[in-house]
Amino acid sequence: EREAIIARVEMGYSYEDLAEALGKPTPDAARKTARLALVRLAEEIAGIAPDTRPYATFGLILICVALLLVFAAEPSFDPYVIVPAQEEVWRWFVAPFLHGDQLGYAFVALVPVAIFGTLLERRFGPVVPVVVFILCGAAGAGLAVTLETPPLYDDFPIYPVFGANGAALGM
Repeated sequence: EREAIIARVEMGYSYEDLAEALGKPTPDAARKTARLALVRLAEEIAGIAPDTRPYATFGLILICVALLLVFAAEPSFDPYVIVPAQEEVWRWFVAPFLHGDQLGYAFVALVPVAIFGTLLERRFGPVVPVVVFILCGAAGAGLAVTLETPPLYDDFPIYPVFGANGAALGM
């Protein structure tokens, strides 16, 4: 079967050439052999569940969008990590879910989360993308606080750190 896959896929043999190389009586027999070999190879790739829905990833995105709407409705909502860093540890883990009232920024940050979170969830299950999102997002917020880089053209010493950039890059 390995020879059938290599000859057909990698070397581009026609079914006539494949039949001759494999000693099959007809090109149709060679086609069926190559197809069966590819199906068996696909079944051997363990862990991929293409038919499952990535509910955990969709849930992460839904939470981010819901908090975006909450912040748009109530701008005084303040769960950000504030630089200089505050002592409230929970803010580090909430920051990846927040995008202020910036819909475009949320879209750009959450599209990679959707793409790579879906792939992670189909491969490893629903817990992994949630843990990766939260931990990498908190690490991204921590890195932003550590570097203490204020927004451009702003001399104000206190500024918020938020967004899913660290989570998206971690995924």
